[in-house]
Amino acid sequence: MIASYNAERFISNCLHSIAEQSASVAQTFLVDDASTDNTVALVQQTNLPTLTTHQMPENVGKSKALNQVIPFITSEWVLELDADDWLDPDAIATIKMLVNTTSIKEGLLYGNFRHWKQEQKTVTFKKIAKGKAVRSQQDLLRYPFPLGPRLYHTSSLQALGGYPTSSFHDGRLFEDVLLLREWLNHYPFHYADFTVYNVRKHDESITKKNHSKWNDFLRYL
Repeated sequence: MIASYNAERFISNCLHSIAEQSASVAQTFLVDDASTDNTVALVQQTNLPTLTTHQMPENVGKSKALNQVIPFITSEWVLELDADDWLDPDAIATIKMLVNTTSIKEGLLYGNFRHWKQEQKTVTFKKIAKGKAVRSQQDLLRYPFPLGPRLYHTSSLQALGGYPTSSFHDGRLFEDVLLLREWLNHYPFHYADFTVYNVRKHDESITKKNHSKWNDFLRYL
């Protein structure tokens, strides 16, 4: 599931990485959060048979946007993919192998990130950010980078009602942390040492623009 907003620079690469998967993808949901650039036109040009799109009439933020499609997901697991990121070609095959060969039956599965720096016209590999086990609220809030890639057990996500909304910046920031805090009260976290998800660092990213608000968010909690 993908939420997009003014992602014309990167959305084609994101969707292309899904189309190139070595293993089948059951469903791809993209919610466009009232983009004002060419994002929607580029999505419509994408040849991805599994793709279902939903257009928000007004900008509401990522959590509210993704909540529009969560009730319609029928696959056992769902991966949250940011519109400016992309997957390795064997990502889905690796994930299916992990789910099928371990005791993971519900909850959340996550691993490592591969970080890239977006320059003007090139993207440069920086490092692999290794994940670690999260067993408590304190572990989550001290995690050194956004926890992920996040694979949610679909029925668990639906049972929680999707992403919680908050009054902090109208629910538009750190929505993943709010969901994960609630998740810890009901379902387990599973860390596995795998790297299939590529994070693009660039000046327009919401995370970079709002990094300074993290301390405000902690006080809000």
